[in-house]
Amino acid sequence: MLNCLLKILTCSIISFVVCIIGVLISYMTQGEDIATKLFYSWVKYFNGIIVGGFGWGGTWYVLSAGKKMLSLLINTLSLSEELSAKLILTSKKATSFRHLSVVTLPVTIIGAVVLVSCGYPLEGFAKVYLALGSISLYWAGAIGFGFIIYTLYLFKQMEDNYQDISIERWSLVIHFDSLNSFFIVSASFAILALIFAFRGTLTANFTFPTELFKLFLSFPLILFLPTILIYSFYPRYVFRKMFDFDVFKQIDQLQSDIKKAPKETLKEKMEMEKTLAEIKEKLIIERKSIPIVSLKDSFSIVLAFIMSLQVIYQKDSVIKDFLVSFFESILK
Repeated sequence: MLNCLLKILTCSIISFVVCIIGVLISYMTQGEDIATKLFYSWVKYFNGIIVGGFGWGGTWYVLSAGKKMLSLLINTLSLSEELSAKLILTSKKATSFRHLSVVTLPVTIIGAVVLVSCGYPLEGFAKVYLALGSISLYWAGAIGFGFIIYTLYLFKQMEDNYQDISIERWSLVIHFDSLNSFFIVSASFAILALIFAFRGTLTANFTFPTELFKLFLSFPLILFLPTILIYSFYPRYVFRKMFDFDVFKQIDQLQSDIKKAPKETLKEKMEMEKTLAEIKEKLIIERKSIPIVSLKDSFSIVLAFIMSLQVIYQKDSVIKDFLVSFFESILK
């Protein structure tokens, strides 16, 4: 998490520096008034410092840490050469700009069309500079979205072939916390970035030539939020499915070995059945070490709830009136 926060802080500083460069150029070419408006639009209305930090910082974290985590995941599993080659190829695509462009280009183009259609304020260089800055955040979000899509596809490949995957159980248990933490942290910060970005589009001083385009500002929310939540939980579902299959396969093997063993005394048979029961109990305890939902998910779940509530509050007047009256009655 600290690594992610440092990258977000670094990108926030870079966003501020980029803002100042644009303001200085605007000041020299368009005058003080336009330069001042550009500064306030970037920092205050578009929330460019925070959104830039979370957007590009989060993407930087996902691509750098994600490459290591996906490699760790594949090395934890015992795979056939064919399946191993497929998973390695998918993991490389998840952090390759060339392959990610399949996702990033259409998402960025749609986002750019929506933002431009909403009408940027200012004029000349300042208007173009502000537009490029905000559209670049769509690109950052699209890169992260592409990584999520390829990661989900990788786990789908694992789920489709789970019976052919042998788990190094102790290795998986040891590395599960690292893998799980990565998915939870990256998903939580992605939702947080989405909240700031969506709020930035609501407070942005767009000119809105037509009110119709306000509806399209919800595009990233509709596209990103469900995908992020699936990304947070689906890997654990696949882990659990593979682990369950491995556990029950071992239990069946033990039972089969006992049946095939030569006839023994009643005492020896009871001891073997007791040993089998202990092994079953131990395996079931290990199984619980890979929960599909845990307390660590509370942050991302709460953020998703807040995000959904924010949108409903903005778009549904009935629910808005209810929430207002509800909180007023509590505060009285």
